Amino acid sequence: MAWELVDSNSFSTTYSTAFTLVRNGGSTSFIVLTTSGPEKSITLDFQKYRYRLRVLIYDLQGRVKSTTLTCKGTTSAYKSGNDVTFDKSDDLSGFSIVTDTNGGPNLTFTTIIERISLANGKLKDQAPGTVINFAGSPWTLLEPSTGYLFKNTHVGEMKFDNSNQNVFGTSSIRSYLNNEYYNALSAADRSLILQKIWHAGLPNKESEVKVTARVGLLSHSEWTKYFADTILSKPTEPFWTLTPSTNNSVYRVVASGHLLADYSPGLAGVYVRPVLCINPETNLINGTVVHNATPTITLSSPTNNQTLYENDTFNIAGNAHDTDADQSVTAYYQINNEPRKVLATNLSQTQISLSKQLIFKGSKLFDGEVAITGVLADGVAHTLKVWAVDSEGGQSTTVERTFYVVPNRAPLLAIDAITPSGIIDTDKFTISGTSGDPDANANVKVSYRINAGNAVDIYDGSGGAWEFEVLLAQLKVGENTIIVEVVDNYGAKTSKTIKLNKNTVNTPILQSVARHKISPPKGSARGVLIWVQRDEDLDLTVELSMTLAGEQEQYILLEADPENIVEVSEGIVEDEYYHETVEPKDNIILKLTTSRANVNIDNKIYLIWGVLE
Repeated sequence: MAWELVDSNSFSTTYSTAFTLVRNGGSTSFIVLTTSGPEKSITLDFQKYRYRLRVLIYDLQGRVKSTTLTCKGTTSAYKSGNDVTFDKSDDLSGFSIVTDTNGGPNLTFTTIIERISLANGKLKDQAPGTVINFAGSPWTLLEPSTGYLFKNTHVGEMKFDNSNQNVFGTSSIRSYLNNEYYNALSAADRSLILQKIWHAGLPNKESEVKVTARVGLLSHSEWTKYFADTILSKPTEPFWTLTPSTNNSVYRVVASGHLLADYSPGLAGVYVRPVLCINPETNLINGTVVHNATPTITLSSPTNNQTLYENDTFNIAGNAHDTDADQSVTAYYQINNEPRKVLATNLSQTQISLSKQLIFKGSKLFDGEVAITGVLADGVAHTLKVWAVDSEGGQSTTVERTFYVVPNRAPLLAIDAITPSGIIDTDKFTISGTSGDPDANANVKVSYRINAGNAVDIYDGSGGAWEFEVLLAQLKVGENTIIVEVVDNYGAKTSKTIKLNKNTVNTPILQSVARHKISPPKGSARGVLIWVQRDEDLDLTVELSMTLAGEQEQYILLEADPENIVEVSEGIVEDEYYHETVEPKDNIILKLTTSRANVNIDNKIYLIWGVLE
């Protein structure tokens, strides 16, 4: 964050006239008073910004003039161009700059007021150099990751050590900072301060001496670094570091920003600027530390890098907790950049159970029947985020899980080459093929439909070969459509269409074969006596097969006894046939073959009957 200009104003006045800045309107405005012009009102917003004032003072020769500064009840020397920062907690009603009386009648004053946004969010997420309000005072953030702070104002002047020793670990200044000063802070402030190991050795050997404490001082190398990085600026008064020198003195930072080792640790006149670490997870609201413990959250499910297949359950499970009393805590979850969803809400100081079951189907995640995401792409890492927020604005760390999806893919269907055959409606041919599914644990069903007929199921399983027979009688004359469809257990379908033409071929036949199965009333028979009434000129061949069930048919030719041919009526006769086996048989087939010499002959069979024994 950078300072931005709010107001700049120049005017001339005499040496003996004071420049005064008066607060007006509580936390909303200031009025700049001058002796050479009208009052000027400047509106300030302390809810969002921190402000600083710089005053440039020159005489007619362009020389910078020294002044006396009275601010916040303290009078001190003020050098032209130095910053005075202030926020809503500062009382500037007594702010004045009075010039000296040497060097001429006129001075040029230029007042510059700038502002910088107040910090919000977690301390660890702020930029180095950010000014925050902690324990009622402004501090500069040196290291966001550790919450390392430098106090912008001193806590008074004192000796480094009452025994005139330059060892920080046993010094009276360390004792003061970690006892009187530390204990004077509120319990809430003390709870945020962390133990730290301070490097208190000689320059370039600082890490050789380590001191554990909660409050300390800057070291030689720290001041050098932060001053060079312009995170810290020249002080208005000298202050102690914790770094000793070899001549039993202690390095101090002087107004020029230089480090001097010219002061005995037993002398007063040097100020104390504490440094300390507070919890980097601490929340800031408008630049001020919020004494509110942030919620904590843990996830037991899902695991990281989980892969979801069609109809898989995406379980979100874990716990949230907040140690503060009398607050409400709301846990949220979010998929990718979709709107956040409430996971659970409960009171603080209770173990809040987190549980949500989402279903992956149709390339989306569903909460019940409501889709909470758009289409999730295959092969792309998707993100689940879970966090908790308490009623004071404290937010937990965000727990993230990466997951992948494999949307349901259409089942596979292949049809073998089709060779339709047959010349009469009782003839049939076979259509066959294979089915499958590229997804794991899938089940597929295959069915077919001829023209506008009903679907007929022919396969149900994990995938494999299928076939069905088509009777010519099922086809109409002309174009026929046979649709074969495979459906997986998640509703994805694949279908293929077969088109066949059935032609009418009226070709007379000269020979016909008919088979008749004979079912014995008692289940089996040894002998068969058959009578056939026919046209006398009909050319008829009679064959009979008598086998056991499951055995191949074995036909023998039956001869009619010429002596027993009976005339039934004119042109119609009755033949008698008989056959007997040794053992009873249960699979009895009668085969009749009729023939004619040309299409003009129209002889026929009129009646077939018989008995079994």
